[in-house]
Amino acid sequence: MVQTCDIPEQGKPPLIAPQTYHVAVVTLANGGDNIGIFIPLFAGSNAVSLWITIATFLVLVSVWCYIAYQFSRHPAIAKFLSQYSDAIVPFVLIGLGVYILYESETYQLLPFFR
Repeated sequence: MVQTCDIPEQGKPPLIAPQTYHVAVVTLANGGDNIGIFIPLFAGSNAVSLWITIATFLVLVSVWCYIAYQFSRHPAIAKFLSQYSDAIVPFVLIGLGVYILYESETYQLLPFFR
C-alpha cells in the first residue's frame, strides 16, 4: 500500500513578503526605547488628545513612507542607494545620534563633559 501526503503549493506567494517580517522584527527590537517616551505621554493624555496624537502619527508616517517610496523609484537615487547604502547608513545613524545628543544636551550627563 502506498501512502501519500499533501504538500502545500510551492507557487503560491505568502500573504506577507519575508522582508516585511524582518523589518517588523527590527522595528520592534529598536523601538524599546520609545516605550519609555510614549507610555508617559499616552498615560497623561485624555481621549481626544490621544486620538489626535495617534492620527497625526499615522498620517505623518504615511507621508514619510510615500516620500521614501517616490525617492527610491527615482532611477539615479535608486542606483546610488543600491550601490552605497551599506556604507552610508552607519554614518547617517551615528550622525543622527550625535545630533540628538547634542541638541538635547544629554552629552553633559557624561562625566568627562562636566
